[in-house]
Amino acid sequence: MLDFIKKIKDKITGNKYGYAHIEPITDDNRVSEIDYSIYPDIEVINPGKDKSLLIIDDKVSSWSIYHEILEDVKVVTGFDAFKELTIYKAIFPECGLSAHKLMENTDIVIDYAMIDLTLEFGIKHVNGRFLEKDGVDVHELLTKRNDNLKAIFVTAHSYSPNNPCMRYYYDKFERLNNTSISSIYVHKSNVEDKIIKTAGLFGYTVTVGDIYNGS
Repeated sequence: MLDFIKKIKDKITGNKYGYAHIEPITDDNRVSEIDYSIYPDIEVINPGKDKSLLIIDDKVSSWSIYHEILEDVKVVTGFDAFKELTIYKAIFPECGLSAHKLMENTDIVIDYAMIDLTLEFGIKHVNGRFLEKDGVDVHELLTKRNDNLKAIFVTAHSYSPNNPCMRYYYDKFERLNNTSISSIYVHKSNVEDKIIKTAGLFGYTVTVGDIYNGS
């Protein structure tokens, strides 16, 4: 019990940062680059379309969630992402590192993105130092090539500025983008919000009433 209390205290007082970090990351123990070529390629669905969507999540089981969201959006709006878009499916533990590999080795421009926020396996211990590749880092990577990127963060973590495990990511996003993450945050269990914000990515305005009328 005392060990549990200490862990909570460490998170609250800043001795731990983020969901996946096992010790504080500072300029002294952070590494910026590694060999990305060793990480898996990202699966491409429906290549050759004019617009592209990146779906990135470190949990393999999460693919069913994203597939269901896109199918629900099709029911409500008529927009079929699986027919209209080239989809880059990065649903595996090292997806954040593979996203960097994709952008480093190709000239691909991603138009839309559905990004898991924490990507806990995207933080690698390299010779005693850390390489950080969470969802906020992936977002920054994509916007460097396309400043018109439309993105949402899809996560199983509750949105609360008082959540010590998540405060790190909220602050990091705000620092990099000069805006709050709240408007593009989606909880994986919130059916209506998932459909509304995903439809919004593709330019559709959807209400809760539309969702249930469409179903």
